[in-house]
Amino acid sequence: MRTNNLKSTLKNILFLVLTLFIINCKNNNSETNDNNQDSTQVTDSIKLENKIDLSKYDRKFNDMALWLAGIPQAENGVYKNLENTEEWKNYSSDISAAFATFKTERITKLDSFRDEYLKEVNDNIKTLFYPYSGPDFINANIFFPKADTIIMAALEPVGYIPDFSEFSDYKKSSYFNQIIASMRNILNQGYFVTKKMKVQYKSEVVDSISGVLPILYIFMAQSDCHILDVQKFTIDKAGNEVMSLPNTTDIDDPNDTYISGVKINYFQKGTNDIKTVMYFSHNIGEPKIDDTPEFITFLEKRSINATYLKAASYLNIWFVKIRNVSLEKSDYIFQDDSGIPIKYIDKETWNIKLFGSYTKTLDMFRAYFQSDLRDMYKQDPNVTPINFATGYNGTFEESNLQLISRK
Repeated sequence: MRTNNLKSTLKNILFLVLTLFIINCKNNNSETNDNNQDSTQVTDSIKLENKIDLSKYDRKFNDMALWLAGIPQAENGVYKNLENTEEWKNYSSDISAAFATFKTERITKLDSFRDEYLKEVNDNIKTLFYPYSGPDFINANIFFPKADTIIMAALEPVGYIPDFSEFSDYKKSSYFNQIIASMRNILNQGYFVTKKMKVQYKSEVVDSISGVLPILYIFMAQSDCHILDVQKFTIDKAGNEVMSLPNTTDIDDPNDTYISGVKINYFQKGTNDIKTVMYFSHNIGEPKIDDTPEFITFLEKRSINATYLKAASYLNIWFVKIRNVSLEKSDYIFQDDSGIPIKYIDKETWNIKLFGSYTKTLDMFRAYFQSDLRDMYKQDPNVTPINFATGYNGTFEESNLQLISRK
């Protein structure tokens, strides 16, 4: 009798499980069909699949990045109404064409290089340090997509995102033209020109781009990143992140003692990991860095284990403290000849892999030509050619890169 009751109970449980399974499958099919009919729901389902709760974040940041990048938003986008102008439509066409060319002619080559030669770095990377970067998120993300955090530092101000609803059509058109002009060199040669940025990103110049923040938004949106949150912050005397300092004002001047920073949390679409990019507008040269030792303390507290140096104006010849951060904390340094002079790379500590060619520099930098690096290129039978331009020497089609790995 008990055996029959047990069998009956088991049958009932099995029937209930099968029923719930069938109902769940129908619901899933129904959701899939709905998603095929509504592109907004498709986007939302992908984000939910990534296990990131977007309800915690204000979507305005990502929607503004899309608008600035010339990428149409979802129908319920915060700034969807700003797309309904001829100025934005023309700009969207122009910037989309520029990035399409960039992706075809450069990104495919950089991706192939990364996959073949930077695999070990990306398998082990934690935090990437990218001094003298300008707003060049796009190259850092191409070469080091697995970095949890990217720390960038340069002289250009952080800036802000204007209220474009108050812009006239003419002012919008002028702003868009400034964006296209400011990115021309990075898209063609792979680096920003500091002198040009000093004018283009200066807030008080009429119709100029207000700092690097708009460009960071654009590069992140065009890199298929979803921006979750944006916060301005600074560093206290103990080297800790704080929202502001008491009795002080952030005037966004890289040469004062207030360290102006912005932190952007984001995720790469198709992944589950929330990452962070930090940009600091601050003079990290000596003796200025002596006035703000908290910046070095901040870096020393971070899990930096890779450094990227490109078109760095040979500043590591004099910027000893920043150079030492890279040499002491990094397991990998990826650079061109404008980075850390090869004489500071101890061959007993580091392995050096050479790429490209190196026989000269631009005339304006000829005083910084490294004869010992030239000799290394001459004597190394395993120098690997590269098929893309990068750094200053890319101007005359003689790009060079070095991957320096701690033994």
